[in-house]
Amino acid sequence: IVHCDHYDLSTKSYCKKLKASCVRHSGLSSYRAKKKENVLACGCPLSNGDWCFASRKCCVKHNDWENIKQANILLLELTYMQTEKQLNFEEKVTSKRMVQR
Repeated sequence: IVHCDHYDLSTKSYCKKLKASCVRHSGLSSYRAKKKENVLACGCPLSNGDWCFASRKCCVKHNDWENIKQANILLLELTYMQTEKQLNFEEKVTSKRMVQR
């Protein structure tokens, strides 16, 4: 779900980049480029709770912040999925031990 998993015939391997950061296989690069052209302000959230109102074309400080934010969210989701998997495994082991008593 979180990884691209596109199979590349030339390398005979799967792409393991995050979906949010894989521009080669997502098909969203042209969509994002068009979207960025329509938006006038950068819109990056700042640490003081405000937003960056600089022109998107002129703002070099927050270059590609949307993809980075989306990749961070996907990493957090992956972490939660792995934690849930580990907890489910521990629950099965514990219930199995309780039954054996």
